[in-house]
Amino acid sequence: MKRLLLTTLLGVALSLGIVAPAAASAPRLAIHAVDVIDWSTVDWGKKRWESDGIEHVRGWSAAYETVLTVGGTQMSASSVAVVNWNATVEDGVGTMWGTMEVTLSGGAGGWHSTWVAKVDPGFSWSGWGIGRGWGSMAGTQLRYDVWQTDIGADEWSGYVFRPGS
Repeated sequence: MKRLLLTTLLGVALSLGIVAPAAASAPRLAIHAVDVIDWSTVDWGKKRWESDGIEHVRGWSAAYETVLTVGGTQMSASSVAVVNWNATVEDGVGTMWGTMEVTLSGGAGGWHSTWVAKVDPGFSWSGWGIGRGWGSMAGTQLRYDVWQTDIGADEWSGYVFRPGS
């Protein structure tokens, strides 16, 4: 198992140009992720109130199991999202924003990101985010679009790159 994880991380590191200058020939790598919430980790936040028919929530958080595909290499990861929102109680229309930290399996690296989203009628949402790498992904940046696929599940897709490559 450790050998497989090491091989996977090395493959990603090589494809991102962390170990070798391969990034010069491929400055952007496609990334796609599927997140599924671990409901036992949900924290409804530090503040939650309603005023004038609008629900306000600050600091809602949860952990997700994440399956990533980076440059054609699939791997598992975990993500922690911290979410804030203002949405009408009647139909859920509003805005969301927050942070997401993606940690590659083994904890060797990942991305810190911030994101914003629009909440549509029926409480479905979509948005975009940007992030910076840490650990084995240090020096990389992440750009992505994110959308809800079900209650407690989302997908995001975009690219990873090294600025200046």
